[in-house]
Amino acid sequence: MSLLLQVENLIKYFTLHTLGGREIPGCLGVSFSLRKGEFIAVTGPSGAGKTSVIKCVYRTYLPSGGNILYRSAACGEVDLAAASDRLMLCLRDREIGYVSQFLRVMPRVAAVDIVAEGLLRQGRPLAEARALAGEYLQRLGIPQELWDACPATFSGGEQQRVNIARALITRPHLLLLDEPTASLDQRARATVVEMLRELKRGGTAMVGVFHDLETMRKVADQSIVMNGGKSMTEQRGESSGR
Repeated sequence: MSLLLQVENLIKYFTLHTLGGREIPGCLGVSFSLRKGEFIAVTGPSGAGKTSVIKCVYRTYLPSGGNILYRSAACGEVDLAAASDRLMLCLRDREIGYVSQFLRVMPRVAAVDIVAEGLLRQGRPLAEARALAGEYLQRLGIPQELWDACPATFSGGEQQRVNIARALITRPHLLLLDEPTASLDQRARATVVEMLRELKRGGTAMVGVFHDLETMRKVADQSIVMNGGKSMTEQRGESSGR
């Protein structure tokens, strides 16, 4: 498997202007490498810096230091820590997916259209994109009578399943997940694990933040344990070598 992502000495500080410019560390000197088809889980207590790492890679946060070297299919090697906003938007549309802890979408947009949006940005026909979106929603247990409804009316678990479908449907090269199964029941978690394994077999590389260690062990090849903003230890996962 070829190397896809190399994170080197990643640092993120947050400046609190309401506290006189006080700086709070998000992550401090985090490093890891990720190959195609590999899943690295990031674990640790709340406030350890796990989400800061994910958001720096996705560039929701601008890193304070370090490098995030990503081997793009279209652009060659890109340092995501220094890439332009325009390039980051392009990579998000084409190659990098993200599952956040909460669904944030435009209001009054149907669930099926939210899931199909990524395919439309990639140039897929509307009918084809909506049909595939329906298949993903069905697989994740969203009843067909809800597909044309706005997810604001859904339960938290249903919203998260829409969130997951939206990210997975484009089959990204790199997928970032921030507590993807936290609000899901056992059956939905099993479905998500199965879908993530399918993406892995197709070559998608993943970095995921987890508190749910049982689910994590089913998909992760290795894990990074964080505390105080630093990566403390690395462990091999149950799915390593599969």
